[in-house]
Amino acid sequence: KKDHSCFAVCLSGKYDDDESHGAADGTIVYTGMGGQKGNHQVEDQTETIANVSLIRSSTTGDPIRVLRRYGSSGTDYRYEGLYRCVGYDYLPSKDGPKVYKFTLKPIPYQSTFCFNQE
Repeated sequence: KKDHSCFAVCLSGKYDDDESHGAADGTIVYTGMGGQKGNHQVEDQTETIANVSLIRSSTTGDPIRVLRRYGSSGTDYRYEGLYRCVGYDYLPSKDGPKVYKFTLKPIPYQSTFCFNQE
């Protein structure tokens, strides 16, 4: 729903603007939804229900579950844990059109596990 915080996000590798590897503290910069065609950002993202729910999460502090696709099959996902959206920007993407970039920080002291979608 448009008036609810985000429940979960899935890092699938679809957006070139995601920054989800390498941060020492586990921070993820998650790209919002929309404006893509053929894996390229062709138009500015808008306030879709998904983007609005993440914006709302940045003000409420509600936890967000993060899943990440891994492996070559495309059906394997790993639960990364609970994160909080600590802010967001609306900036030009690598392709030019503007995208929402949400900064997600892990809530400490959690473990991860894997599951197969099949």
